[in-house]
Amino acid sequence: AALWYGRAAEAGHVRAMHNLGVLLADGLDGKPDYVGAARLFRKAAEHGLRDSQYNLAVLHTRGLGVENNLVEAYKWYSLAGKQGDADAELKRDEIAQRLQPRQLGEARKATDSFAQATPDPAVNEPASIETLVSVNPPAAEPRNKGGERVTLLQ
Repeated sequence: AALWYGRAAEAGHVRAMHNLGVLLADGLDGKPDYVGAARLFRKAAEHGLRDSQYNLAVLHTRGLGVENNLVEAYKWYSLAGKQGDADAELKRDEIAQRLQPRQLGEARKATDSFAQATPDPAVNEPASIETLVSVNPPAAEPRNKGGERVTLLQ
């Protein structure tokens, strides 16, 4: 799975970035790779993937693979919370209580100024049936190499 997630992530598939990040954090070779996981979660989080935003916040809260940074943790929990993650909202509020007023202002500003990257639709959105048909239209009836009609047995 890691090979295919890696190929898809390199092509820009946002969910594959997240899934590979989870595999790395869990430890593909028995040892977690939090640096690699954080890198992938960040890329997916920047594209608006809620689960990656949450996971990146956890890594910043614990200082795993990234610096322990509660301002960043607040930002990523906030962004995940804006997308309906209730647990992220609770975690954001817990972090807010640990921040100094200046840090909280900085965290809110970072949240408000976040500009989501746009995922490449060619990689991230499934093709419609219309697209599939127009790209590779089905033959009206089966034919052999000579162009003669072939009757299929059922």
